[in-house]
Amino acid sequence: MAIFARFELPLVACCGYGGRYNYNNTARCGATITVNGSQIIFVGSCKNPSTRVNWDGGYYTEAAAKFVFDKISTGTYSDPPLPLKQACHRSLECNGTERDPLVKKAEKLKNLSQSLER
Repeated sequence: MAIFARFELPLVACCGYGGRYNYNNTARCGATITVNGSQIIFVGSCKNPSTRVNWDGGYYTEAAAKFVFDKISTGTYSDPPLPLKQACHRSLECNGTERDPLVKKAEKLKNLSQSLER
């Protein structure tokens, strides 16, 4: 699909070592490993995580999480298509003092989304 064209190697871990999927449970992201009895390798990340889906074999990259959030928040994956801002009818203020926890989370995700676009 064209919407996924921005991502490459979707099943291959960005931060890992070895194997077809750049994943080895004993060589996790940030670890140092010994190869062939002497060579020590630091397990680091790929050069451009913003083009990858899989961070370390268990988690999405920030770019992939942003992609999913953008589709959910705009209503792209809803039936009928309904943006998040229209689906939430709770007040932004709770008793005039504290922000609604769901609104706080939505604002944090929106800020993350905007910062990744820069």
